[in-house]
Amino acid sequence: MDFSYYHKSLRTKNTATSETSNEQYNQSKLGVGLSVGCNFFVSKHFFIELKTSVVTKLFNKLSVDGKNEMMSLDAQWTSANYKFWWITNFKIGYAF
Repeated sequence: MDFSYYHKSLRTKNTATSETSNEQYNQSKLGVGLSVGCNFFVSKHFFIELKTSVVTKLFNKLSVDGKNEMMSLDAQWTSANYKFWWITNFKIGYAF
């Protein structure tokens, strides 16, 4: 599962009229998908993990109606309609 929460804050200034506008909105998104990964233990405690996931959207909620949906910021690929995205994680860790 992949859960994302984004807060977008836009400030626009028209230099011709010196008019400034501000807008803010939030997006919550939940997706589910398939993952494939592997762990390599480099030593007794250190490991390297590589995981890739293809996710499809289950739920998306924008705080303001009529705004464009935000794509997943951590995705390598996102479909044109933002219903599917692909994520790859690379982790170097220490296991106690």
